[in-house]
Amino acid sequence: MYPIELTKPMAMELENVGFKSLKSADEVADLLNKKTGTTLVVVNSVCGCAAANARPGVIAAIKNEKKPDNLVTVFAGVDGDAVREARNFFSHHIQVLRHQWVYLKMATWFILSKDTK
Repeated sequence: MYPIELTKPMAMELENVGFKSLKSADEVADLLNKKTGTTLVVVNSVCGCAAANARPGVIAAIKNEKKPDNLVTVFAGVDGDAVREARNFFSHHIQVLRHQWVYLKMATWFILSKDTK
């Protein structure tokens, strides 16, 4: 687990543009099991690809007329239970695309869902 002093600025990059940080498995389960509309889930990370591409890319993507109804994030290496819950939730929904499961094991990833499907 990374120290919060290290990761807080990285988490705030997304929080400052409207993402809600989910810290526990219960928060993730509650949100994903009850949400309607479109939800963008971002697994944030300290890795270079998150800093150079993922966070700037997702921030640019939501600066649009049309954006997801729900913007949420969990932080790999910080919110371990929340990240596991998000991965588990979506792994059941994408079993048809077996090769896609590999991407859910990476540190940084995004899922855009409608009515959490």
